[in-house]
Amino acid sequence: MSAAVTMKTIAGQAGVTPATVSLSLANHPRIPAETRVRIQAIARQLGYRRPGLVLRRLHQMRFQGRWEAGFLVAAEMLSGLERVPPLYLENWDRPAPLLAWLRRERPDVIITPAAPAVLGPLKRAGLRVPADIGLALLACPRLGDPVSGVYQNGRLVGALAVDTLISLAERHEYGLPAQATTLMVEGRWYEGRTLRAAAPAA
Repeated sequence: MSAAVTMKTIAGQAGVTPATVSLSLANHPRIPAETRVRIQAIARQLGYRRPGLVLRRLHQMRFQGRWEAGFLVAAEMLSGLERVPPLYLENWDRPAPLLAWLRRERPDVIITPAAPAVLGPLKRAGLRVPADIGLALLACPRLGDPVSGVYQNGRLVGALAVDTLISLAERHEYGLPAQATTLMVEGRWYEGRTLRAAAPAA
């Protein structure tokens, strides 16, 4: 395959909107099953085959394995992917384990929360992004960043956290709650420039 894929490319191939593609790849029941299957098939046909996850060991503990759980479940749901063992680094400033993992596992795209820590070793290994290998961030710092990935909207997350604290204070609720709750802000895909654009349909 000479090119990898974006939501917009799959949408063009399938004749649907990028939002429909996003929901279909997440297997959302709002999209008819037949449409989901068709879009997922197009995505498999166009996309990368050997995604590799690179995290610090700290991320595994801090997020209780959620990132790697999502990675492994997606690999099970999307047929045609080759399983690449995740790489856990103790810190970002030692590139040797990353370079050894790249030589051993040969991923065609790296998924990670830290672009600068990965881009340097990739360059030293003679790998061009995105021509030789793709790069996707689990948490893009801002829209307009060159790296493709998921934009988490930290400003909105912070604003909602402040709103929650103000609401608790106004209700005179202090200390740990009897029942923990989670407020989620859905990430938004940002295409960036570190994944190859898919070849146009014939």
